[in-house]
Amino acid sequence: MLVQGQESEIRSMDDIVEQTVLPHLRALIHKLDNERLDFELDGVRTFDKPHNFLPGKIALGFSYLILATPKTAPEFDTYIHSYNDLAKMTLDMDNVKWGAYYYMLAIYRLQEAGLLDQVLDKDTLEILKVKLDWRKFVSIPEYKLQEGVPTNYYGVAFSIARLRFLMGWETEAGSNKLLEIMLSHIDEHSGVYGFSDETEGEGRFDRYSIVLIAELCARFLDTNAEVPKMLNERMRKSVDFILPLMNQTGAGLQYGRSIGPYGDGIFGEILSTAAMMGILSVEEMEAGYAFQTKVTERLMNFWYDSEMQSINFWENGRLTDPYRNKSRILDENLSLIHQHLSSYNFWKQLGYTSKRPGSEFSSWLMTLPRYNFTWFAKGKYERAHLTIRDNNQVIELPMVGGGKGFHEINSYFPIPYSIDMVQGSPFRRYPQLLPQLTLEDGVVVEPLSFFKSIRTEEEGSKLIVRIKQVELDRVKLSDGYWRERIPKPENRISVETTYVFDSGSMTRTDYITPNKPLKNVTLSMEFAGFSTDGVVNGNTVNYGDGVVQSFETKGYQNITVEPLEMSTKYASPVGAMSSLVKVSSKLDNFSEPITVSWTLNYQN
Repeated sequence: MLVQGQESEIRSMDDIVEQTVLPHLRALIHKLDNERLDFELDGVRTFDKPHNFLPGKIALGFSYLILATPKTAPEFDTYIHSYNDLAKMTLDMDNVKWGAYYYMLAIYRLQEAGLLDQVLDKDTLEILKVKLDWRKFVSIPEYKLQEGVPTNYYGVAFSIARLRFLMGWETEAGSNKLLEIMLSHIDEHSGVYGFSDETEGEGRFDRYSIVLIAELCARFLDTNAEVPKMLNERMRKSVDFILPLMNQTGAGLQYGRSIGPYGDGIFGEILSTAAMMGILSVEEMEAGYAFQTKVTERLMNFWYDSEMQSINFWENGRLTDPYRNKSRILDENLSLIHQHLSSYNFWKQLGYTSKRPGSEFSSWLMTLPRYNFTWFAKGKYERAHLTIRDNNQVIELPMVGGGKGFHEINSYFPIPYSIDMVQGSPFRRYPQLLPQLTLEDGVVVEPLSFFKSIRTEEEGSKLIVRIKQVELDRVKLSDGYWRERIPKPENRISVETTYVFDSGSMTRTDYITPNKPLKNVTLSMEFAGFSTDGVVNGNTVNYGDGVVQSFETKGYQNITVEPLEMSTKYASPVGAMSSLVKVSSKLDNFSEPITVSWTLNYQN
């Protein structure tokens, strides 16, 4: 069983950074300086397969170390010389878009500290001046992104252009034009609810949707530019989304892609940026800083693996998206260090980082509403998110569409995610906690994407959520998965889903209706969880150990439970699941509606 709720010694951010984050960064940079192109971390030779952003991440990571080192320290002069050496080593490597931004931010900060001429020789700087250019992926004079480049890269281009202007490398015209385009795009695509769909209308609202505005605002703050007023309201929406999700462990967003330590870290990004913008109340400032300490403690106490000498996304049962594969091990360590040190620097500017959070945070958590419902979008289909607080448990119910490439992945399923209870598996398709129907022609459908009539109501201590789907998601054809991997509606079956959340329990009921008589339909569902010693008693699995105490099903003919040992299929960002429940039914003649349900009882 995972134990993620254990609290460590309460420390200030200064202590956490100086005692854990900076030593890890220092170890990485020392190792990189010694091994150069032969750099290897936990068996991965980084430069055998370099990545587009790596030179910029190295430059930015090393700049943090230099700026944190007193000039009188014996290692300072070594760092100065090594910075130039590593810059030359990576000079011919691909380093565009985000990589160029990271590099520009490093150069700007070093110039502001009066160190740029010491760390980079003139020839290297002249080459970088040409390479670190937003016009590498934005056409001029049209100001259009290269084909296939996501629209959020207008923000990256603006940041590069703004930094180049501040360095005296170009006029302000480019950054002003990019800012105009970027703000227009945000206004057009964020909708009335203030969150950006990561797809063209397929409803992928995830980590990126929540943190996008904070990232943009932080770039203004990083370059001493005034944050446009139109972003304040949208920033407040992100704050209002994450506040009810805060907890004692420092855990963040639990669904979607690229979560794990990044799902935690966005809370620090949003809260520190909002604090700098002055849109938090005094109580929210105190709570936000307290939570930041927990997020960074969690990075180094939970995500960091001392044997690997690295943040761990990949080993001991952990699973992440292919995009963040282990060949990027150095990239990911440097990215996360930047994420946390950037938030730390904002809190430091506000005078907080020497403080040790007190007991007020626990009391503040108790004042948060039990439920928080957020609309993402309305239209032909509806997208929303529900947070449920039940004593020590925080539960998320996303009702979004994963969109192309992600809709059939169970880390985007409309199911209740919660630390130590329910997790999704990145790029795994097993039917976690929802009914999967395999039709006679081999088509597989699930209630995943086409939500309508989302409603919530309170009934005593219970919160009830109702969702209609008159079309199911065709996740698989008879001859394999959709090549385009986009959501495809299937109208032979419709589903009405009801969730009931009460103290210590949650229930999902699906009323499944065939819109015409069907034959030879297989109905199945799985629950991969972290509790152990499961025993079947009738239609219920009772567990001997773990947060989930029992799992009861109704409407299925067969039920089994089995232990799991470091399964690569049944794995999550936080670790491998420990047990697997499977239920199924064979519907020879499916002409009338059926009802199936599950109830999960847990310690709260």
